[in-house]
Amino acid sequence: MSLVDVYYYLFYKFYAFARLFYSDEKQLKFKATILMIWIEVPLIFTIINFKDILILKKHSNLNLIVGLIIPLILIELLKWISLDRNDNWRKYVNKFDSWTEKKNERGTWIVIAAIVIFFGVSLLSFYLNPTQVKASN
Repeated sequence: MSLVDVYYYLFYKFYAFARLFYSDEKQLKFKATILMIWIEVPLIFTIINFKDILILKKHSNLNLIVGLIIPLILIELLKWISLDRNDNWRKYVNKFDSWTEKKNERGTWIVIAAIVIFFGVSLLSFYLNPTQVKASN
């Protein structure tokens, strides 16, 4: 499974989760996209934090905002090109819907574990951030 397929599978899992509460296809896609952004924003913050940790650099709030906004715009542009522009997301939803229940269940547990680990690493990066350490001393 390629990295792109893993990204689409994460989208599919969020889509399937939203399917539990909504039936309108546009709402499903919107909710799944919001959940993807919910993962992407902390990912960008985590990358910025680990960059600061590795080079022991303190940055200004303006640099943080620019460092967050530009990658977020690029990610959303890539998401639009890959998922929304040609409705490719439907193809991936159909592909993953056709998987066996056992394979999808195993994928669900992997996605849950990955999200828990990701948020654990994110919290660790905020704890270890030299900007936060210097502010508390």
